[in-house]
Amino acid sequence: MEGPYFLFRSIVTLMVKQNGAGNFRICEKNEKQQLLVRAVGHATTDLKAELFKHAGDRSYMYFYFDFTHDARQAYEKACLDYHEFRGTLSDKSHPRRPEGVSCPCPVKGCEY
Repeated sequence: MEGPYFLFRSIVTLMVKQNGAGNFRICEKNEKQQLLVRAVGHATTDLKAELFKHAGDRSYMYFYFDFTHDARQAYEKACLDYHEFRGTLSDKSHPRRPEGVSCPCPVKGCEY
């Protein structure tokens, strides 16, 4: 994954130079200045637009991102991130499957 970068719209515009499917992590620093993953997600066609939804003026937020070949792969990577970082996530909801894509979560034993 590329990053970490500050989560500002201007930085997203500079660093995410193309449209396409991908996954991301949104992080913040803890009191020890370590990055903690607070949100994970994916985009089926426009990763930049999805990151814009999370961008703001909070200087303590950071992001990582990665482009994928398609929506299915983006979903699968977001699922793996969810299971790896769910202890630090703000939203405990499992990532949703992309519309029109029927694939199970790649983590064995997961019901999604």
